[in-house]
Amino acid sequence: MRDPDKGFTLIEVMVALVLLAITVAALMELFSSNLRTSKKASDYTEAIIIGTSEMEKALSGKIEPGTERIELKDYTVTREIRLLDTIEGIRIYEISVFVTWDNNNRYEIKSLRTVRKDEG
Repeated sequence: MRDPDKGFTLIEVMVALVLLAITVAALMELFSSNLRTSKKASDYTEAIIIGTSEMEKALSGKIEPGTERIELKDYTVTREIRLLDTIEGIRIYEISVFVTWDNNNRYEIKSLRTVRKDEG
């Protein structure tokens, strides 16, 4: 029978430290993964806000076919407007907004707008 006043052996202490180290390492990886995911979600949210804002500007302003590129903080916004067709005095335009960041992330939004020929 073991003496209750004796304490822990060196092996028991080493096993406890190894288990503690494994647990701490796993928790650190979990926190790190959560931070990366949170940053990615934040970037996409900001890209959606920027893209939607640029689309609203294009839909509410005068339509002129062409491509415009804008640099905003860490984002590059490209707005393309092209004439698709003219039917019975109505022009149909396609508006595309592309938001890119970090070299490989991209958000894209497209819409159509009709304008009477006499409105320009």
